[in-house]
Amino acid sequence: MRVRDWESKKLGVADEENIQDLIRLAGRYPNVRWDLAHMARSSVAWPLERAIDRIRDLPNVWYDFSSVTNTDVYTLAFRKLPLDRIMFGSDIPGDLLRGTLISFGYGWALITEKELTPLNIDYCDPRPTFVVYETLRSVRRAALLEGFGREQIEDLFYNNADRFIHARRPPSLTD
Repeated sequence: MRVRDWESKKLGVADEENIQDLIRLAGRYPNVRWDLAHMARSSVAWPLERAIDRIRDLPNVWYDFSSVTNTDVYTLAFRKLPLDRIMFGSDIPGDLLRGTLISFGYGWALITEKELTPLNIDYCDPRPTFVVYETLRSVRRAALLEGFGREQIEDLFYNNADRFIHARRPPSLTD
């Protein structure tokens, strides 16, 4: 394999080669539980939108939502992915940065206090909080919009990861 084959692709999970690799590897290694971190590297919704119909039924693929601060990503995931394979995750130390990920067009960027200071925002306290708090705020917003109850929240924040770690089948895959 050439070095460039391991490089990150600009379209992330929406890249056709990435989709084909995931389908092939998930099928070839059915006992491996694949965790697509950052909701399949979807800091914004469009990469997941492009790939979701092709990857959502892979029974050994899970999704953690570390560092995802865009509510649209969660809304899409909650509506189209198996809820029992979505789980909380964190990226320490990155999630302890003070800032948030913003989206624009097809892009996204981490905005920290450094980028905010020149804006001279005076109508509120513009100091950003931790990325992990922004993640929690976004997932909370989407869960409330979807009408999730206590059981679904407990699944997202504990039960699903517990099943992932201990190799227990999620309810959507049990007979």
